[in-house]
Order: sequence, then C-alpha cells, then structure tokens
Amino acid sequence: MAFLSHWLKSAKTSSSVGVYLTQNGLFAIDEQQPQQVVQRPIGGTESPASALLALIGEQGWQGRRLHLALSRHWYQQTQMEKPLMPDEELSQALPWCMRELVSEPVDSLLFDYIDLPPSPQGQPRIAVYYCGRERLSALVKALTPQCDIATIGVDELAMANLLEPEVRGLLLHKVPGQELTLTFIHQRQWHFSRTIRGFQALDDEQAAIDQFVFDNLLLELQRSIDYAVGQLKLNVPNRWYLALPQRVTPAIQAAIGQVFDIKPETLTTEQLGPVCLPALGILQEQGPTLGAHPRSRIEFYQAGLRPSQERPTLSWGLRGAGAILLLWGLVAAWAAFDGYRLREQNHQLRAAVTAGETGLAQLQQSLAALNRNQDDSQRLRLERDIRARQRLLGVLNRESFVSYGATLRDLARIPWQDVALQGLTLNGKHMILSGEAARSAAVPAWILGFEQSDSLRDHAFGRLEITRQTEGGWAFTLYSEGVAAP
Repeated sequence: MAFLSHWLKSAKTSSSVGVYLTQNGLFAIDEQQPQQVVQRPIGGTESPASALLALIGEQGWQGRRLHLALSRHWYQQTQMEKPLMPDEELSQALPWCMRELVSEPVDSLLFDYIDLPPSPQGQPRIAVYYCGRERLSALVKALTPQCDIATIGVDELAMANLLEPEVRGLLLHKVPGQELTLTFIHQRQWHFSRTIRGFQALDDEQAAIDQFVFDNLLLELQRSIDYAVGQLKLNVPNRWYLALPQRVTPAIQAAIGQVFDIKPETLTTEQLGPVCLPALGILQEQGPTLGAHPRSRIEFYQAGLRPSQERPTLSWGLRGAGAILLLWGLVAAWAAFDGYRLREQNHQLRAAVTAGETGLAQLQQSLAALNRNQDDSQRLRLERDIRARQRLLGVLNRESFVSYGATLRDLARIPWQDVALQGLTLNGKHMILSGEAARSAAVPAWILGFEQSDSLRDHAFGRLEITRQTEGGWAFTLYSEGVAAP
C-alpha cells in the first residue's frame, strides 16, 4: 500500500509545510496558513518518524512538500580552517577531514558545511554540521511514501531566513527547555553564535516580570559583542531582534534600549512563539548551491538518503501495461499462425490418407481377383504390400490430426515462475521438454500446472531428469511416456 500511495501521489505538490523537530515535540506551519501553528508532542516510547507520520495523517498533509528543521538534539557543529580544495570536492572530503574530530565512525554520520567570515589572520573558515545517518535515514524512509522531502536543515540557520536581506543583525532566541542563544547574522548568513547560560527562568510563566534582574544579561550581551567585533572582526550589528516569550519581551526591550541605545524588534507574535520560528524559517530554505560564495545553507537530505529510484508515475504504468499487451498480442499472433500452419499440414495428411485408402481398396480388389485366379505367388506379394500400406496408413492416422498449436498455447498459459524452457521436441503424441530452473522445487510446481491443460495432460509425462549446474541453477529434461532417454 505504501508503494501504491507513492505511485498515485501527485507529481506536483500544491504547497509546502515547515516542521521543527525538537526533543519532545513537533511544531509545524502550513505555507497556506503561516500564522497558524500545529503542535504535537512526541510520546516517551514514540519515535520522531511515527509521531510525524501521525501528524501528517491528522492534518491530511499527504503529498505535501516537507521542509524539516532539526533542533540541537539532532546535530552538532564544529568550526575549522577551510581545506585547500575545490568547493565541489570539499563536501565529499568532509568525512576524511573530520575523522579525528568526532567520536563516532564517520560512515555513520552525515556531513555538510557553510562558509564563515575569514579569521583575523585572513584564513578561510567553515562551520561543519553533522548528525547520525541511521536516525535520519529511518525518518526519511518513513516519510517518503507519504510526502516529498524538500530539504532537511538545522534550526540556527533556518532562523537566519527570518531577517531581511542586507541586515547585520543580532538575534536573541530562547526556546523552552534550551539555553538562551545569541546569534550574529549578516545577509541571512549565520556568522557566530554563543550560548548564554543562567536564564532558564525566562520559561517560568509563574515568575513575575518585575522580579527579573537583567544586569547579567546585558553584561553577557556586551561581552559577546566585544568578542565578535574585536576578536572575530565581525561587523557591528545595526539591528537587534528578539525571539523570546511574549510576556518578557517588553521588559527586555526596555532594558536593552537603556544600555545600548537601540530598540530590539520582536519576531514573535501571540500566535507564533519562539519555538515555532525555525519551522517558519525553514520554509524559505533554498538549500546549498554548488560553487556559491559564500555557502550559507546545509542539506542533510543527501543522495545517500534519497530513494534509490525515481518515483513511478501513471504514465510509466500505462507504458508497462501497453508493453505487456503487445507481448501477449505477439504470442497470440504466433499461436494463430502456427495453428494455421498445422491445419494446412493436417489437410495435406488427410489427402494422403484418402489417397492411401483408395489405393488400398484397389489392392484389395486386385487381391480378390487373384484369389479367384488362384495366383498364389502374386497374392502373397500383394498381401505383403497391403500389410505395409496398412502400417503406413496407421501411422498417418495417428499423426494426421495432431494439433501442435494447442500444445504451444497451453505451455504459454502455465505460470513460469523461476523456470526457463529452452528446448521442445514434438513427435506425434510424444514430447520432450528441456530447460533451466532457478530452484529445484520450481520444476515439479510447473509440471503440476499441466493438469489444467487437456493437450498436456494426455501426454502422460513419466520421466524427469534434473541436475545441479556448476554455475548455479538446475537443468532438467522431461519425457512423455514412450520416449526413451538418450
């Protein structure tokens, strides 16, 4: 049924759905309803794949294009100097470059990278992202029969898509259950991020706003900006953005405005909380372009995870059905031609039998005349001639009306599972069949099908020889009764 649903799925999907996969839940946004968030928790014993399939079934999203954003629990990131090789070769060389930097076997991981601003010494740098291949492969395998996967990215890069182009932005993002994150973004490209610890209380909806003291937060912001601008030589952000719980956003905006003389803009609304924004950002993900400079997108939906063959379409099915009908048409035409040829042969045999019967009647009349004349010697010769002609006539009578066309048609109708017929010898009612089989049990199963055919059942096959071939498979020869094996 999964194959059938994949076959009949529309080749052109109507719209996309962005999904953010966290450790404990799914947050999805339909492109057609960008202000409405669909949430679904992931049960303790439930896998992300089964939870996402259930969400797709509940919302009727079969056949839609999925843009998946992974949370920090799915992937890891490390930074390194960019190897001196062409960009088109670097993606393939990442496992080799990372083999000393990861604790897992590199063949069990998926890798991709983005370009970073050069180091203060001018050395090109990259950020390498990697995640477990088996976990992501199980997710893709479960989803592809139901939906098309457009891209699989990560949350921190998806968030960069929410900012306007050409902006040098600073983003504060707080997802429930995770630490506060500060990110530098320029031209929708991730440049630098830092985790600011100690602010889990922002998730506590029971805590009063006036109890928060933001001095430590403002100090950490200043230290992060000094490091990014002074040490990493990044541009000073000219616009600040907040992706924080709605109830604390005004207080933090006011505190930042007093110290840094800038009013941060909020990306959240009453409908879209901070945890939903990666799902919205991944909808704008275009994926990496080979040779693009700088490379600012990653793609975990790589060739190794994609289906091994193209999706079958209805036109392919119609072509296959047409080919099968054409093949059976050729078989039927050959059977009709062979039947016509055998009928002509039978007609000629009938004529020969008629001529023989006429000659026999004449000989019998001659014999009667000789008997009357008491010509013993000539009578004996005629008797021998008559017996010889009678034997010939008997052979003609046995073979004259044999229709080999029916036998060939019946052989073609019998299921040929794992059996290849290579030789066929017909001699009147006697028949010898030879061929090969993938397994020994396939030959008796094939012979049992003869019972459904009148022409084959009458041959009464009584001898079967089957031998194992050195290169594999089985060779067999089947004799009908009255035929001696060579």
